[in-house]
Amino acid sequence: MSGWEQTPVLITRPLEKGRELAVLLQANSIDSFVAPAFEIRLREGNYLLEYEALLQQSEVRLIFPSVNAVTGFFKALQSAGLNLPSQLECIAVGPATAAALKDFGTERVSCSAGANSESLLELSGLQSAELPAKDILIISAPGGRDLIEETLKARGFRVRNIYVYQRHALGLSAEIFDLIGKQPGIHSVFTSAMALEVILSEWPDVVTEKIKKGQMLVISERLRKRAITHGIQSVRVSPAADNQSICDRIVQQTGATGG
Repeated sequence: MSGWEQTPVLITRPLEKGRELAVLLQANSIDSFVAPAFEIRLREGNYLLEYEALLQQSEVRLIFPSVNAVTGFFKALQSAGLNLPSQLECIAVGPATAAALKDFGTERVSCSAGANSESLLELSGLQSAELPAKDILIISAPGGRDLIEETLKARGFRVRNIYVYQRHALGLSAEIFDLIGKQPGIHSVFTSAMALEVILSEWPDVVTEKIKKGQMLVISERLRKRAITHGIQSVRVSPAADNQSICDRIVQQTGATGG
């Protein structure tokens, strides 16, 4: 298959974002299947009390890789009865995450241009740690954003992780399995390494083989390289991680127009 024409797209984003992308694609006459590889579950309880002393230091910086991280953190902050110093700096991966921080009333927000780890690590304030080394807290989930942690540690920062949510892998529903089985091939959209690993290692072989033979769209060069190691024959990179950018990239490749 040389293009995306007349071939349905498998969307592996979490359900809400997946459905949003499907609507955008349908408006451009592109069929899709929404089959999330995982779901987001926020942590419960007053676990942030463990970090109370750190969170009260205005010189500490918090990194938020996603909107889910923002939501989980501020829910936990409220549950623990804690407030952040007004001058504490929050660093967002991408404009959508920055907007979520501002919605929660955060006063000092800096933001990377792109919604990936590489873009965040280009920010001038994260190039090297001043002495004494400053503390950075990464607000995330287990198994994500390792590049940020490893790079910042190498640059001399003291880095800790606070996990405010978890990703729980999901199987493929019988309905979607049957629909995919009727297709000669499928294309796919992947926005996380976890989704790629879950689907290519845990979903039925007949599905993964169709994915490998079709075209894949991902959101970073790093994810493209990982997909290639799994035997994907054709992988392209979206200019951004938001649904509109992903849709526009697919439309560009198909030449589709809304009907």
